[in-house]
Amino acid sequence: MKITIETDNQAELDQLMRWLEEHNFLEKIQIAKPEKPQLPNIQRGDKSVDPRGLEGMWKDNPRTLEGIRKAAWGDRL
Repeated sequence: MKITIETDNQAELDQLMRWLEEHNFLEKIQIAKPEKPQLPNIQRGDKSVDPRGLEGMWKDNPRTLEGIRKAAWGDRL
């Protein structure tokens, strides 16, 4: 049988381990620390693009938040 205990309190874990060892509850005790999550590979953006070229791109086709939601979600709203 395998039991998993997750805790952030090291003192409580140490106390529990001592108690289990003193009372011979376990033949074998293993402590596995969780692996640190791998951070995503982040790359800097292309700074050569001039964002001013995007200004006014919707001037001939104005958008509303409600219209964007309707286009994305359809009748599911």
